[in-house]
Amino acid sequence: GTDDAIDDALNAFRANVLFRKFDVRCGADKLLVVLTFFASEVLKRFERCANKGEGEKAAKELALARFACPGDGDFEFGGLLPAPETRVEGDEYRTFMKRCREAIALRLVERCFDGETGA
Repeated sequence: GTDDAIDDALNAFRANVLFRKFDVRCGADKLLVVLTFFASEVLKRFERCANKGEGEKAAKELALARFACPGDGDFEFGGLLPAPETRVEGDEYRTFMKRCREAIALRLVERCFDGETGA
């Protein structure tokens, strides 16, 4: 199929959040953990949104907000992902995760407010 890592994270979200323990075997599993965590943050924001327009605004704000990366003191997954070895590596991670966050936010708006038009 044409699913990518974002679709994989969203399609498996319900099952993955129910696991007490998640066996991380490879880089794809690590990405899945980080994406699932961000998706849960977006869904929490949606609880306060009355319609698709509010959902789009909330999702976009969260996706564009500052977020911690490996090596930052406030990074939630310090034991999961090592700090970057170079500044370039850190910048590449931040750029990649920014794109992932934006894609998750947009796709969750479509999934959660299906059939609605923005207000």
